Amino acid sequence: MGMNQSRARGSRWRQESSAGSCEGMYNEHMRRKLLIWAAIMVVGVLVGAGWMLVQTIWMVEDAERKLHAVDYVGQACETYIEMHQEWPRSWDDLTRVMPRASGVEMPRDLEKVRERVRVNFGAKLEEIARERAEVFEGFAPSGRVYYQYTSDYENVIEAAKTVAAMRHRE
Repeated sequence: MGMNQSRARGSRWRQESSAGSCEGMYNEHMRRKLLIWAAIMVVGVLVGAGWMLVQTIWMVEDAERKLHAVDYVGQACETYIEMHQEWPRSWDDLTRVMPRASGVEMPRDLEKVRERVRVNFGAKLEEIARERAEVFEGFAPSGRVYYQYTSDYENVIEAAKTVAAMRHRE
């Protein structure tokens, strides 16, 4: 029982240790794969969050520029109505009565304002006077709407009502 048994035990130990080292290599390989996938996922989440942040910043900047453009058009329409007792017929009409307002300077910013605001230059003053701010069609922001511009619309509608009432009395 001496020598032969000890050799058998030694070979069994070698078999177990070599099987264990294979298993250890497999575990190490799986651990590395897992770490690589985790790193890829973390980078993906960070890139996605960064992209969402950039999109949000662009949207906020667009909303602010659109707000200034709509505010300018509202003030210019109101001023035009008060001065000429009619609805403006062109961008020239608006830029002449109000060259600067609300972060907008004309004629420098004309193209930017035209991109951000649609104006119905074919409208009649009496039509504008009968409108409600919730469904106003005299002017409106182009594209995505971030804000309800009811106060801008109400001021223009009120100016149109005042002029229409004066015309009706005459």
